[in-house]
Amino acid sequence: NPDPFTRPETKTIRYALLTPEDLAKQIEVDDEQLRTLYDTRADEFVQPERRLVERLVFTTETQASAARNRIDRNEVSFDALVAERGLDLSDVDLGDVTEEDLGDAAVEIFALEVPGIVGPLPSELGPALYRMNGILASRETTFENAREELRQEAALDRARRQILELVPEVEDLLAGGADMAMLAERTDMREGRIEWNEDVFDGIAAYTEFRTAAAQAGTDTFPKVAELEDGGIFAMIVDEIHEPELRPLGEVREDVTAALIRTRTEEALMAQAEELADQLRAGREMAALDLDLESDRDLRRNGFVDGTAPGFIEALFDMTRDEIRVLSFDGEAWLMRLDTITKPDPGSPGTAAERDAFAAWIATGLSGGILNAYTQALVEQAEVEVDQAALNAVHAQLR
Repeated sequence: NPDPFTRPETKTIRYALLTPEDLAKQIEVDDEQLRTLYDTRADEFVQPERRLVERLVFTTETQASAARNRIDRNEVSFDALVAERGLDLSDVDLGDVTEEDLGDAAVEIFALEVPGIVGPLPSELGPALYRMNGILASRETTFENAREELRQEAALDRARRQILELVPEVEDLLAGGADMAMLAERTDMREGRIEWNEDVFDGIAAYTEFRTAAAQAGTDTFPKVAELEDGGIFAMIVDEIHEPELRPLGEVREDVTAALIRTRTEEALMAQAEELADQLRAGREMAALDLDLESDRDLRRNGFVDGTAPGFIEALFDMTRDEIRVLSFDGEAWLMRLDTITKPDPGSPGTAAERDAFAAWIATGLSGGILNAYTQALVEQAEVEVDQAALNAVHAQLR
């Protein structure tokens, strides 16, 4: 089996690359700009003390007081009160809140030093009981401590804009016949070389956009500028394409040896499993086998049994009652027997729910497909064109 030991098609690629991180090193940002950025993000750097709070609202003060008395007498818990109202805890959860968020109820809630219940207290929805579950201390990151983070962010943002402004110049150079070395000489881009195939993810190949372009490019593909997800750009030229080739044995000897051992082991286990399967078919009880037995019940077609071979569930639902079958995968073998088949009950709530969910999935897929086809038809009729450069510029401004 040479496939696991065959080097995939490999391309020798020269590229020119410019990332925001490359350019940001050259950009100076003054303190006035950093201070402005700090002020615009004050909510992130200066956070007041907060509480984790749940609120259960009642129609009247009398109802709220009666509920509080029941809690104080240990007749009921806060969770049980929520359930009595037909609510879930998620319905009464306010999350982490500040004093300002709680209005007139804030003083008593923030006076608690440990989790507890207070109320009845006012709320915009009526009298309520509040349960405080945790205290989140105030947090402030000073400008001095945030300066480096802000500087890097501001420099990267400016670098992205400068890179977009550089795109037309790079396109002109490529149109004039520039190679990757000339791009590196005339711009801030850096030249590189990579032996790329589908198994390479290092360096520039860490970018999805590069791998996609590399997979599609040939030696006759004209280089063009492409944008990376982080705001960088690259161009590339494919110098050579090396066809798939079997790696030398010395290079893959350990892998070949391991694969051979695994195959021989699996074959031996399969032979032994088939012998045991024949014994079971002849009437021997599975419990009499010197094996670790595992029993699973109520398995469904969309189910999963941990530690089994791929295709285990598919094989199971292909079997008939009392059938015995052997599966193998990755040096292991499974001996399985199907004891019972339970037909679905069309009237059960679970079956009805699955049927409704499947119908909804089909309807959503059909409606989505129709909408996509209609939208595509409109686009083709209108001959719409998107100015990608303008779109990139707008995105840069939004950042």
